[in-house]
Amino acid sequence: MIRVNCPKPVASTDKPDARNRTIKPFIAVVLIALAACLTSAPSFAETRSLKLYHLHTHEKAEIVYKRNGRYDKAGLKKINHILRDWRRNEPINMDPRLLDLVWQAYRQSGSNAYIQIISGYRAPATNSMLRSRTKGVAKKSTHMLGKAMDFYIPGVPLKKLRDIGLKMQGGGVGYYPTSGSPFVHMDLGNVRHWPRIGRKELARVFPNGKTLHVPSDGKPLPGYQRALVAYQARKSSGTPNIEIGGSRRQQVGRAAGCTVRQRRGRSRRYGRRRNRCNCAARGGAQTDGTAQGQRTWYSYRCA
Repeated sequence: MIRVNCPKPVASTDKPDARNRTIKPFIAVVLIALAACLTSAPSFAETRSLKLYHLHTHEKAEIVYKRNGRYDKAGLKKINHILRDWRRNEPINMDPRLLDLVWQAYRQSGSNAYIQIISGYRAPATNSMLRSRTKGVAKKSTHMLGKAMDFYIPGVPLKKLRDIGLKMQGGGVGYYPTSGSPFVHMDLGNVRHWPRIGRKELARVFPNGKTLHVPSDGKPLPGYQRALVAYQARKSSGTPNIEIGGSRRQQVGRAAGCTVRQRRGRSRRYGRRRNRCNCAARGGAQTDGTAQGQRTWYSYRCA
């Protein structure tokens, strides 16, 4: 018989390596992120098309602008032509992210009708002409950058289309129910809306309060900060980001899509607190009193 003496197991008294405690959670986070990417991969690789009809030129086409997750140059060129400034027959390279925004709105509407286009690209000269004739045309309109579209979808209630745009929180949403051809405006500017929406109405659209849109009373809904964090997290996906910084009041203005200018003075005319920032095309003003007669004046206008 052969005897083999095996060493007895010794209980380890060493504490876990601190690096392991740090690395393990990190690996878990990476694996979760990777799983999320793999889960969402089909949505990025899909083929997208838009069914467009221009009310002024009567041009009609269904155009594939994205194939297997990549923008199709030929399709983009066709859309640029349809969305050109029809008054001057002048095209521009429309921002493809705007097409994705409209595509998402179209999909959520559940419609299969043609999108009725009222306005796409607008040349600076055309914008100036319209400003001289019509109220509500922004001086620095996002239409001039190829980042905005005015449209409606037959069979889809205009308010429903507006609410879809609000929920996407991808830019500006304008609501024109009394226009000759009622339409909504969507752009890639700051998250904002016009005309102003009351707190009760906005809470209907966002029951959990998680939104960057600010109601007409100027006080954000309860989930504003969570929405701000989520919006920042989407920067890498190409979603337009808002300006951040400054005082709470300035952040509210920026979240509503306003640009802020500030100056100090001693005039008593700004003594009362008011909130008139509605981010409509004509802008507004917000005032705030400070101690000992000092006054801070904020001017808000649409971006």
